[in-house]
Amino acid sequence: MTIHQYTVEMFELDDMLAECFNLNLTRDQLNELLEGGITANNVEDAFFGMYDSIQHFAEELVCEINGVDIPDFVLNHIDWQSMWDCELRHDFDAYDIDDQVMIINRHF
Repeated sequence: MTIHQYTVEMFELDDMLAECFNLNLTRDQLNELLEGGITANNVEDAFFGMYDSIQHFAEELVCEINGVDIPDFVLNHIDWQSMWDCELRHDFDAYDIDDQVMIINRHF
């Protein structure tokens, strides 16, 4: 890929993220996404959401998206970081965007 092609892909990805998700990323953040295989052509399918933290994503995925009803007294003792480290990081990528985490599904 030439530098020109890479730059065009970066601008296209930037436009798509701004248009679809109201996100304005830095050049380094866009570069990280491109290196991870995310382009303007696939970002809509791969984008899973923006979360306050990896832990928040893991909890929401388990409890809300999968429809699991876990009592609060049990939820308070789940190590959501461990859930990410051991289970979820194999299927998702996480990118720090300002004060949030962008989750990208690897299997889009």
